[in-house]
Amino acid sequence: VLVENWSSAGGGYTGRSLNSVGGDGRWHQTWVDASGGVLMLDGTFENGSMTLSDRNLPGKPNPEAINEISWTPGADGSVRQHWRVSKDGGKTWIPSLG
Repeated sequence: VLVENWSSAGGGYTGRSLNSVGGDGRWHQTWVDASGGVLMLDGTFENGSMTLSDRNLPGKPNPEAINEISWTPGADGSVRQHWRVSKDGGKTWIPSLG
């Protein structure tokens, strides 16, 4: 299990996630932020990036709303995170500020 502790650059927003590989070979993440928000994602590491999404997870209040987060390692050891959101089932996307 990988544990992530996250805080925004200004320190006003914090959260924690648990990440693991399931019996299905996919990565699973459960994220909880300091305000009690919860996000559950799953996905794979392919083509040099880890991409997790809640696209196919059951029980979402709005199945058309999708969060997708990718992490790509840099040559200098850094990691670039890109979070995008769709409100129309993946037809259009906007960057998330979360």
